[in-house]
Amino acid sequence: MLLSRSIGVPNHLHLIWQIQEGYNRDKMQVRFQKYAVQQTKFKLIDTNNKMLNDFFVDAKDREYQFSAFLILAEQKRVYDNSTSN
Repeated sequence: MLLSRSIGVPNHLHLIWQIQEGYNRDKMQVRFQKYAVQQTKFKLIDTNNKMLNDFFVDAKDREYQFSAFLILAEQKRVYDNSTSN
């Protein structure tokens, strides 16, 4: 993935990126989202941020669930695909 530009605002991030030859767009997007969510979790833990409690689930396989980030990204992808036709 080649990152051309990025703009961070309080509640979201704008990226202009280009998939390099040999890579799949959807797989790269999922990998980036997973990385971004993991880094967000690590930052919340490192700074002892109380917002981490909003993601607490205490499930058998995890303490925190950050799927809201991925759901919003998926909704945007579906919207983008529906408006490009």
